[in-house]
Amino acid sequence: MSLTNRQRVLYARHLLLAEIGEAGQQRLLESRVKVADEPSSGPCSDALRRAGVTVTRDEANRVVHVGSEAEVARLAGRSELIEAARALRAAFVAVETIKSIARIGTEAAFPTQLTLASFHSRADQPASTEDV
Repeated sequence: MSLTNRQRVLYARHLLLAEIGEAGQQRLLESRVKVADEPSSGPCSDALRRAGVTVTRDEANRVVHVGSEAEVARLAGRSELIEAARALRAAFVAVETIKSIARIGTEAAFPTQLTLASFHSRADQPASTEDV
């Protein structure tokens, strides 16, 4: 089945990418995933839908796990960074799922050693006189 004119307009950016192209977009449109009910599942589902993936609550070809509340808290490192951590996990999982469906490389695991608080605290420190 080939893409309709509406789909060609809707997914024009994907079609321009050699890594996705029409064949990859067709695979995305034909795929069905279930996003597990976890923190960040909403933004992940939205990103997958925008790529053309059917997100369902029923059985699907694959179940996508965004991460538990404990994993999100570990990534955040501080309570004020929870929302940023949820957004980052959602985006990462959506991209890796899309890569897998479109057959672009292999799906990577989320780097468990990453902590947003470590980046945030460096940004909070004043620049030293040596940096000026």
